[in-house]
Amino acid sequence: MSVENIKKTIIRDAEKEAEEMVAATAGVCEERLEKGRHGIESEMDRRFEKTKKELVDDAERRVMQKRSKHNIELLARRNEILNRAFDLAARRLENLEGDGYRQLIGEWLDQIPEEVPGEAICHSGDIERIKPLIEEINKSRAGDSEITLVSDDEVESGIVFRSESFEIDLTVCTRLNELREELTPEVAGMIFSKNVTI
Repeated sequence: MSVENIKKTIIRDAEKEAEEMVAATAGVCEERLEKGRHGIESEMDRRFEKTKKELVDDAERRVMQKRSKHNIELLARRNEILNRAFDLAARRLENLEGDGYRQLIGEWLDQIPEEVPGEAICHSGDIERIKPLIEEINKSRAGDSEITLVSDDEVESGIVFRSESFEIDLTVCTRLNELREELTPEVAGMIFSKNVTI
């Protein structure tokens, strides 16, 4: 074999081996590149999902805060309206004319047993309105179980019944507060739509 042929063979073998090395290296590089691309895509997907979840959670938290704030404001407004409704009822009760006022106080006094004597304490301005009622009640009571009418300007409207063993607050304010506790859900239902929230 001539030197020239040996050179050509060596060059051809070297080129072939170089091509195989380049091909093998390209395959390894392509495989590494694919793994790297897949790793980057996975990391980007993970970061995207994490950021998306954080944004959604933050948005939901803000919506809940706004909803809570709105509902608190709505509740305050409802309570304000209810307060006005009960204040109006108190003024109407306090301003009832003689018979209406006496009938109201009489209904409240009906819970006092007939055999229990005591004092009906009222504001001095109510003495003349309540006096006929107490006189009427005492007609059906024994002499030792009568009710005595007493004035005390600390009692604003209505009466306080006091016996030797107990006292019952039958003032308009107290009775309305008791009714308010009992009737607030019903009155609120009449005044407000049940679906008034955000």
